[in-house]
Amino acid sequence: MNSEPLWYFLRERQAIYERRMAGEPKPWTQDPILRDYRFTNVDRELDTVTQWIRKNIRQLYMRDPALWFNLAIARFINWPDTLKELGYFHRWEPARFTEVMAARQANGQKCYTGAYMVRGDVQGGLATKHEYLAHKVFTPLWAAREDVAMVLGRNSLEEAQTYLVKFFGMGGFMVDQILTDLKYTPVLRHATDWNSFCFAGPGAMRGLNRLAGRPLKSTVSQQQALEEIQVLYAEGLSLGMHNVVPNYEIHMIENILCECDKHLRVKNGEGRPRSRYPGSAD
Repeated sequence: MNSEPLWYFLRERQAIYERRMAGEPKPWTQDPILRDYRFTNVDRELDTVTQWIRKNIRQLYMRDPALWFNLAIARFINWPDTLKELGYFHRWEPARFTEVMAARQANGQKCYTGAYMVRGDVQGGLATKHEYLAHKVFTPLWAAREDVAMVLGRNSLEEAQTYLVKFFGMGGFMVDQILTDLKYTPVLRHATDWNSFCFAGPGAMRGLNRLAGRPLKSTVSQQQALEEIQVLYAEGLSLGMHNVVPNYEIHMIENILCECDKHLRVKNGEGRPRSRYPGSAD
């Protein structure tokens, strides 16, 4: 597997972040792709939405029994202004959720992130995305809260992933996002597989296929993807990537595989990311 594009992306994207934080003038990179298009941070903990979730949900309610449920809501919405208006749910109130979301929608306010693709089922009398989320995704989760708490209490990311994806609307990628947040709370801080398990989403799969020289649409099992990510994580440790990004951990590999795929897509003339970034000199 040719991993050099991955490590190049990690080093250069992190350097861009550090140059920007240091107040250096644009451009923060000579790489025209990283300069002109928007890519997430190497460390997810540095992203704007994650920082908001950390400050306003994870840290404030770290010992609350409903923390995991609120983190599920947070990642499906993934937009701080909406989350601030919704507030924290100590108990599930679907009517409050749908009322807030409907009001924002009626006022022309943004309700959801554009980062994740979340389905909106309009069948069975559910006319809006927020009704779908409230009644088909969040309500069943809340009803199973005692069982969810029991599974999370076993301190296994893999076991929690396997359990939660059984719920309607809880795809593997979204469950992984929720569990990644929980890794930084007392709920899963001591998970036995903290640095050995993650779920490979579609972008990470494409990234793995590129690095391995496979056709981009090759079907790879989650087990094989995990094993390849584990190898990359260990290789990164041997190369000192934990010195480049202090918070170096296995979910970082899953994240940057997706971003590296986007970078190589542009480099190879296969397409462009959805969002441009004004990274040229002012």
